[in-house]
Amino acid sequence: MSSFFRTMVEEKGIINNPIEVTDDSGLTHYMTVENIIEAIEQAPKHERDQILDIFSRIDFMNGNLMHFINHLAEGLVNNI
Repeated sequence: MSSFFRTMVEEKGIINNPIEVTDDSGLTHYMTVENIIEAIEQAPKHERDQILDIFSRIDFMNGNLMHFINHLAEGLVNNI
């Protein structure tokens, strides 16, 4: 069963979009939206709940979900 997050990015057609993030040390990391979704799906429930709320708000306002996904990717890369 697909998660809400996976379903949303699949419906928007962005699941395979590339993401490029340069970390604090200058190293560049390459990933896709699917990698970020996998990280979200593994996150603690309280974090998933907050991300779900933001995804829903962005969708409701017809915003660009990629901006938030890029933000999550930067946080993931810089906090590993």
